[in-house]
Amino acid sequence: MRVNVLIGCVAMAAFTPALAATGTPPPSSSHNPAVKDRSVVLTRNVAGGANSYTRGQAEWRIMKAGVDHVQHLTKDAHGVWRGTAMRGAHRVNVALDYKGHVTLR
Repeated sequence: MRVNVLIGCVAMAAFTPALAATGTPPPSSSHNPAVKDRSVVLTRNVAGGANSYTRGQAEWRIMKAGVDHVQHLTKDAHGVWRGTAMRGAHRVNVALDYKGHVTLR
């Protein structure tokens, strides 16, 4: 599996990394084997804006980034879908912005 995450149109705001304490770099490289779909774009920052994704579309796009069990997915005041998911044995915060970019932290 490789990491190159491109996802529709959704907005995201600043996001505190959950795995920063482990020293694990964010999955922003195209060489990251954790991402299931090369069309998915992983990013470190989210962009706020008008989000046209439904909850189901947002969950599907986030799961294409290599996570399972997406939960608590809600759209924030900036138009960013935010929630939690499992990445292997670790719980991570996830976000999807209006550009379709996914953030895993």
